[in-house]
Amino acid sequence: MGEAGCFVFGGIFFTINTAFKAQIDLLVYRLYGLSWAEVKLRDPAFGMGEVEYEAVEV
Repeated sequence: MGEAGCFVFGGIFFTINTAFKAQIDLLVYRLYGLSWAEVKLRDPAFGMGEVEYEAVEV
């Protein structure tokens, strides 16, 4: 897994791998109520299909 990013929280430096970032992105998309089409506009590389995406419950 490649490194996807890093951040500092409470003075602690964190790195986020690609799989973990994808899970966070998915949860954020669902929490904000974005449709699959809206997600694809924001993130064209999003690899989940529409039916699978719409089945995710948060």
